[in-house]
Amino acid sequence: MDAVFRTVLNMSITGGLIIAALALIRLIFKGLPCRYSYILWAIPAFRLLCPISVSSAVSFFNLLKPKAVEQNRMEYFTPPATEYVAPTLPANPVTPTLPPMYHDTMEDVVEEVHKSLSLGEIVGIIWAVVAVGILLWAVISYISIGRKVRFSEKADGCYICPNIPSPFVFGIFRPKIFLPTGISPEDTECILEHERTHIKRRDYLVKLLTVPVLALHWFNPLVWLGIRLMTSDMELSCDERALRGCSDSYKKIYANALLNISMKQNGISLNGVLGFGETDIKGRIKGVLRMKKPK
Repeated sequence: MDAVFRTVLNMSITGGLIIAALALIRLIFKGLPCRYSYILWAIPAFRLLCPISVSSAVSFFNLLKPKAVEQNRMEYFTPPATEYVAPTLPANPVTPTLPPMYHDTMEDVVEEVHKSLSLGEIVGIIWAVVAVGILLWAVISYISIGRKVRFSEKADGCYICPNIPSPFVFGIFRPKIFLPTGISPEDTECILEHERTHIKRRDYLVKLLTVPVLALHWFNPLVWLGIRLMTSDMELSCDERALRGCSDSYKKIYANALLNISMKQNGISLNGVLGFGETDIKGRIKGVLRMKKPK
């Protein structure tokens, strides 16, 4: 377990540095379409999930590594040969003995040392327990959501379910759009356009991948930040694609739909389920209203 955690820790450090670099890139190139920054998140995702890294002669990480010591520069000292003289032993040697209590005490100490775990093993066990707990929680929550939408009523291009607070895409092989009751026809049209774009791009599978990433790297705050930024770029790029070629009046209707759904936030954003109004509603509304054709 100690060796496994060391491998994950190495992946997490490298992935965290890449996430920090991408966060800086997002700030510098803030005016670019979000689809470009959304694609770039595949780089840290690969590093956080794949233990195999690709080496390169030119790399920023080479600056952080100490210079290796060449073997041909190492000098060995050979002591001069001396004549061996056998020691003389007394005629009646006395073998030292220890009290029985001392023997018992030493044996107990050695046994306890063998039974005790090292600090690395303890940290590895804690990491594994939390990681398995996150995975189990996500699986149980996903199954619970599936039970809630099991008796939904089929509508035009979606399913209506009274037991959910906000719209989302659910399913792996055959994803479906689920809407709560009480949504106006104008908001329904905007939501369906948005969620259909998610399905075309397979964003629901990307959202599912965030669960194992969080389970493996739950101790790294940069990973939590990266998933939040990636989800924001996903939603903003989906808004851009859904509103491509639309009029300003329709953009206002779309922004109003975001505002209405934001009042019914759900708590399933970390379960691998793709919700309509789960993140950065204020930024998305500003992005929709200011959306222009990029230069």
